[in-house]
Amino acid sequence: MAKGCKWYTENSNGDHWVSEFKGKKAGKYIVESHYKLTTCEKSNVAEYDADGLMKLRTWSDGFWEAYLPHSCYSVPGKCSQTYSASGGTKFRMDNDVSKNGETYLTKAAPAGGRSYPDETFQMGPFHIPKWIRSSETLTKVTKFVGCGRVSS
Repeated sequence: MAKGCKWYTENSNGDHWVSEFKGKKAGKYIVESHYKLTTCEKSNVAEYDADGLMKLRTWSDGFWEAYLPHSCYSVPGKCSQTYSASGGTKFRMDNDVSKNGETYLTKAAPAGGRSYPDETFQMGPFHIPKWIRSSETLTKVTKFVGCGRVSS
């Protein structure tokens, strides 16, 4: 991915955001995102490992959330992560991700807890989901800018 590559995303509830790859710093790949939500504006900086898996996200208000060893959201098969946040929250999350053709299905729940709603998605260029569908919303990438040749 080229430094400065941006992708624009919109959600069926009216939210829009733009994310930009800022480059590599201290062995992590940095993405900055700016959100225009229906209720407010927010931004965050996320750190990813070499496999494109999130390790840390820090919000503009100082709130942070970490995933150890990394976020399991798009890792096929069974995967567990420890989620922790600046507010003192810490728990293990169990994910089960299956793939059928180009479509992934993510089932997730806090260890021993009630499952979150399932999500389906298709992976796009640069390990960025083309779209994500939950029981409540559909989120999709609408365009890439400054990323070089992008194939879907």
